[in-house]
Amino acid sequence: MPGAAQIRVKGAAELERAFLELRREVLREIRPELRAIGNVVRKEAESLAVAKIRNIGSRWGRMRLGVVTSGVYVAPRSHRQGGSPRPNLGSLLLDRAMQPALDAHEAEVVRRFDLLIDASAARAGFF
Repeated sequence: MPGAAQIRVKGAAELERAFLELRREVLREIRPELRAIGNVVRKEAESLAVAKIRNIGSRWGRMRLGVVTSGVYVAPRSHRQGGSPRPNLGSLLLDRAMQPALDAHEAEVVRRFDLLIDASAARAGFF
């Protein structure tokens, strides 16, 4: 627009780089704690799978934990290539093991995550 006022921000690129570096540092610090929080749910899901699903076997009762940018997840460690003789196993694992494990530890997960966020924000100088 002709005649419009302009605002110039000096150091905007440097500020953006500093925020990106801060993000990398925070992610590097919180990833191990996210893994520890998720392991509580993973262990519970493994024990529930073996206890609550008939004839599951040790291979299918083992879970893996993943920490990604968007969150933490628990999933079966094994998966079958091709057709499964138990096509409902995925829903059984979810309904009888994974979701109940999360529900059982929800308060602890939320509490530990809140502490993690507060500690990370304090280290980053936000408090």
